[in-house]
Amino acid sequence: MNVPKVHLLLTCILCVCSGERLSLNTIQAMLNFVKDNPQLLKEQNFDMESDVDLEEFKTILNSFPEHVKQHLLNKTSLDLPYTSNVHSDVPQRQDSLQPAMPLVQQPKGDVECCSNDETTLVKRLFTGYNKVVRPVNHFSEAVVVTVGLQLIQLISVDEVNQIVTSNVRLRQQWVDVNLRWNPEDYGGIRKIRVPSSDIWKPDLVLYNNADGDFAIIHETKVLLEYTGKIIWNPPAIFKSYCEIVVLHFPFDLQNCTMKLGTWTYDGLLVVINPESDRPDLSNFMESGEWVLKDYRGWKHWVYYTCCPDTPYLDITYHFLMLRLPLYFIVNVIIPCMLFSFLTGLVFYLPTDSGEKMTLSISVLLSLTVFLLVIVELIPSTSSAVPLIGKYMLFTMVMVIASIIITVIVINTHHRSPSTHTMPAWIRKVFIETIPNMMFFSTMKRPSQEIRQKRLFPTDMDISDISGNPTPTAVTYQSPIVKNPDVRSAIEGVKYIAETMKSDEEFNNAAEEWKFVAMVLDHILLCVFMAVCIIGTLAVFAGRLIELNTL
Repeated sequence: MNVPKVHLLLTCILCVCSGERLSLNTIQAMLNFVKDNPQLLKEQNFDMESDVDLEEFKTILNSFPEHVKQHLLNKTSLDLPYTSNVHSDVPQRQDSLQPAMPLVQQPKGDVECCSNDETTLVKRLFTGYNKVVRPVNHFSEAVVVTVGLQLIQLISVDEVNQIVTSNVRLRQQWVDVNLRWNPEDYGGIRKIRVPSSDIWKPDLVLYNNADGDFAIIHETKVLLEYTGKIIWNPPAIFKSYCEIVVLHFPFDLQNCTMKLGTWTYDGLLVVINPESDRPDLSNFMESGEWVLKDYRGWKHWVYYTCCPDTPYLDITYHFLMLRLPLYFIVNVIIPCMLFSFLTGLVFYLPTDSGEKMTLSISVLLSLTVFLLVIVELIPSTSSAVPLIGKYMLFTMVMVIASIIITVIVINTHHRSPSTHTMPAWIRKVFIETIPNMMFFSTMKRPSQEIRQKRLFPTDMDISDISGNPTPTAVTYQSPIVKNPDVRSAIEGVKYIAETMKSDEEFNNAAEEWKFVAMVLDHILLCVFMAVCIIGTLAVFAGRLIELNTL
């Protein structure tokens, strides 16, 4: 049996690679490859026109260099149903040990037709194509580019550097008049995908770029239709500048923008139009820190002083972002509120317990350590003092004020008649007036205790001790009084009584100071609790009401 040498070569190679029956498409594809690469046979000094016996061809095949046989196999790897039954003389593919997968049988000639047609089409389109020249029929015409922004993810917001990092897809559409064809001439091909680096593209950049690349750096493929319409949807990571207003942090609302426009083309050469007045958020992944309240895009015509007659176009997208404050409420605001209430509780401790100052200093130290821990959570900017900074300052002032007032209260508690004389207005205000106003009427006043504990009446005299009726004037006519021993004893008793009276007056005066200190503690307890509540509402309530009206 004699067959053409080329056919014989093809059949032998395919039979070696697979024990299954091969499709005509596979044989035809291999045949085309061998015909297109005659140098592989010429290297073996074969006559392409003569025939050779089948038995002799085995020797011929084995004489091929290994790299030639491997090259032939690789060229047909997509069409061959490889199995583990591979001839020992032919190098095995790495996936040849896997179970054979059935091939989808396609109409005869489809693979060759589509491949050849697309190859011919691409070759014809890009022969003489210049990607530097704008795709217009006349130089005076403008290329109309439709731009659509799809926001995928809000990655981060850097309040200190005022940078917003976002993951976007910039959808661009335009018509290239130099890339058109008739689908009927190329096997019905209506769309192809070509590298974006091979065609003309509008040089869209992010004008308010803060860090990184201004232009799109991922050169993905574009979808090219037979009408010349091009659709390019490249991904990009934009780092845009955004003026962060920290005045209401962490209940802040930020208005950030993305300004897109061509870098070198003016509005007479390239016209950019927004695809929609709103960016596409169909694939947006929600952020755990920010929520988009509103978003919109506007087209602008800008005239610069260098060229007042030439417009430059840009599309600016605005994003209104509201911060989710739960993290800061739990980790910053609530602890500060607890420190404020703990400051007020200092005045609930008895003054003579000796722990008032210890508690005050402990609260101050705890607050200081807490501020050092959370300082990184607060935007470090000098443009404005954020709400949370104001509240932390308010808490610090409360703690320091409590320490100062505690020192004054302790000093008042330990006053005595030997060091301080109580003014009449203090006795009037803190002993007689304020206790009645603050429901201290059931508490015994120091003046009441003085009258109840008095051991000797003020008009006691020696005549009372002698047993005689008390005269209006002191006399010593009794015989008992005239007795020197008795008189000496009476004088001693009188001295003791006067001494006890003096000590009692001293103690009662000291008790009055302690009572004043106790009244101050009760007043300051109520005042600090009220100031803590009112201060918290004054700092945050106004902003919370504004946000609820949005």
